Amino acid sequence: MDSANVVHGEVRDRIAPHTELAILGAMLLDANSVTTATLSLEPGDFSLESHRVIYRTMREMNTLGEPIDYLTLQHALVKRGQLQSVGGLGYLLHLTEGIPRNLNIASYVKIVKNSSALRQIATMAEVATIRATSPDEEATEVLRDMQERITEISADSSREVAKSFAEIAPMVVETMRARSVAASDEITMGFTTTLPDLDLITMGLQRKEMSVWGGYQSDGKTSIALQIVGANAKIGIGCAIFSHESTEESVFKRVTSQISGIPFKYFKDPRLVRNELLFDQIGTDWKAIERCSKIVADYPIWVISGRMSIAKIRAVTKMLKDLHNIGIIVIDFVQKVITAEKDMRMRITSASEEIRTLTMETDTHAIVLSQLNMPDKKIKTPPTLWSMRESQGPADDAHLVCGLYRPLNEEGKFLGLDKIHILKNREGEMNTDIDVVYDTKMMMYVPKKLPDYNQTYAYGEQG
Repeated sequence: MDSANVVHGEVRDRIAPHTELAILGAMLLDANSVTTATLSLEPGDFSLESHRVIYRTMREMNTLGEPIDYLTLQHALVKRGQLQSVGGLGYLLHLTEGIPRNLNIASYVKIVKNSSALRQIATMAEVATIRATSPDEEATEVLRDMQERITEISADSSREVAKSFAEIAPMVVETMRARSVAASDEITMGFTTTLPDLDLITMGLQRKEMSVWGGYQSDGKTSIALQIVGANAKIGIGCAIFSHESTEESVFKRVTSQISGIPFKYFKDPRLVRNELLFDQIGTDWKAIERCSKIVADYPIWVISGRMSIAKIRAVTKMLKDLHNIGIIVIDFVQKVITAEKDMRMRITSASEEIRTLTMETDTHAIVLSQLNMPDKKIKTPPTLWSMRESQGPADDAHLVCGLYRPLNEEGKFLGLDKIHILKNREGEMNTDIDVVYDTKMMMYVPKKLPDYNQTYAYGEQG
């Protein structure tokens, strides 16, 4: 082992207990410190067993609404038969010795969380080494277990402590100042939805947030996600698509069709390309497809196909964030995500909460697609928040919820009265509709009419 690592480890092992003492002492003296600590720390985050016992006792007392001081803590430990095992009353009195005035307990909590994460990583590495040298182990299983464990450690170590307004205010002002100097002709201050009216209402899709897009089968859920990805990747925003049903090749064809303006039918059935003029300005037949494919091939888009667990989504997202600084992830679709829960509603709730947390940790926006159940009478009604929840869609965790609606006539054919219903919008207008047209040639949504302001806002190109 590297000598520098040994020295750093020894220093960390000496620092951690003293930091833990300061936290426990602050909790004895200040009720606010109790709140701050319990928001982020688990008993296992403490390096010494005596500290784990003391912290666990104080946390239980706080949950029961009991006051915490020397006498009440002593009584609680005696009642549990643990006072002597933690060092007796003398050790409890020692907890508050040398605590700095105006102790910033949040900083101490971060130190303890960091030390705890490093210990867990070291333990995981030891276990992985033992398993990797065993002839009975499968590499894929070891890797899967390591990925899941890394995800658990990462999620726990990144839990934020409570922030005061004094900490929040500078971040808010900085963000507002950056947005205030945006070019006056820019519609959105986030990632574009490709639809100008929707961008005006939402100001775009924001980082650290999750949007849910629900619709019935064949209503174009994947289409809207891919056109958002294509438009943002075109200007250099990295995107990851977790596709549970579409193949990597299908995703590439659809995005290329949307961007180029070449009807999707030519990608679906290349035999139609023969002897047919596509676009004069970009060439004919195969030259057009080859040129557009080369352009889209340079877009920063990554596709992960097949059914996958929430642990894998977390691990791959964090890897792509670290390597390529992606800004958007797409989950197509949430009902297919694998979690530990067996019940469908609990599974989707768990996946939604994990995805929402993931956006915060990675500074990304998550586009989550959700399938709506057809009503019993098989009548296609406009989507609502109620129908989204009845279909077990993850509406509660989302900042933006949009329902895609393509009504049918009595013969089951689309009427062409397509709309996007804004069902939820935490920071803007909601319960409103956007008139759109689903372009069946390019398999994408386009504005029904251009907005009133002076801008064409064309999406896609033919060159």
